[in-house]
Amino acid sequence: MAKKTEKKSMFGAGLMAGAGVIAAIAGGYLLYGPEGKNNRKQVKSWMIKARGDMLSEIEKMKDVSKDKYEEAVAKITTKYAKLKDVGEQDIDMLKKDLMKYWKHIQADAKVLAGKKK
Repeated sequence: MAKKTEKKSMFGAGLMAGAGVIAAIAGGYLLYGPEGKNNRKQVKSWMIKARGDMLSEIEKMKDVSKDKYEEAVAKITTKYAKLKDVGEQDIDMLKKDLMKYWKHIQADAKVLAGKKK
């Protein structure tokens, strides 16, 4: 029985580490990927905080799925839409930006899931 509990514990730790890696990759890709230079120019301080919040949401996910990712994007954009200095156009840009990284995050999640098997 102890071995099963130990395996589950190791699997859970591996999942959390994988989520952290995915979050770090997403953040790095956002600021340093092919369009990173343009992204860094357009980033406002609240957008950096919003992306950090998004990374935290990804880290909390037990499995990273498109539905959960979209829910997290909605949660973050709703939160930042309430700020007085943030316009609807800014929120739309943030949402579009966050959604465009889903394909990269999904690919990374598949690679990590394959390594755990």
